[in-house]
Amino acid sequence: MAAWNVSQHKSLNLVVIGRKGDGKSSTANTILGRSVFSTSDPVTKCQSESCKSLHGFANVTIINTPGIFHTHIENLLGMFDLAPDGIDAFILVIRIGTFTDVIQHTLKYYREIFGAEVARNTIAVFVGLDELGDTFENYCKHMPQDIDELLPKARIGINNRSDEKSTQAISILQQVEQMTYKERYTSKDVPKTSPLYKGLKQKRIMRGPERKKDTTMVQFMTQNVIN
Repeated sequence: MAAWNVSQHKSLNLVVIGRKGDGKSSTANTILGRSVFSTSDPVTKCQSESCKSLHGFANVTIINTPGIFHTHIENLLGMFDLAPDGIDAFILVIRIGTFTDVIQHTLKYYREIFGAEVARNTIAVFVGLDELGDTFENYCKHMPQDIDELLPKARIGINNRSDEKSTQAISILQQVEQMTYKERYTSKDVPKTSPLYKGLKQKRIMRGPERKKDTTMVQFMTQNVIN
């Protein structure tokens, strides 16, 4: 992992990830404080939006991703191109509701893609707080142990329909800043057992000759200018 201190640099790279229809785009818009990502059209590739000043941070980049169960795994590789210096935190969006096998499967697959250690860079954001009819604290208390163990320690409940989006955005960003693990997640942290790893390996192989070709072209042009 790449060494990083959020408080010192006041710059954040955040990836919003989760299942299709759970509220990823709405959550990304809540953090940004404006409607940037469409909440009606499906996300088919990684998209980003940056804000130069947001609640005390000099620059916040939000990367929205396709639903992890509704896209080719290689479509998630774009997040590393959009955040080449690493990802401060993954915002794992989960729709509030009954604890089902779907949630458990989502959490297991998330760890399969990024590795168990990604939990240190993850905040679980439960959306739909207005539909809960109870406090988020009580909701978490009744969480099955197997799901509780798969979830990251950092958790928050929000309501993307609320008029107090600024307050909720600050709560999420404060959770990020309070994370004790201050190293960014990069493509090098993807485990070899991950379905992402093959795509990353092929991408690196393809980029190698391109860099060599570019260097050769620069040398050729330099020599001709000198001569």
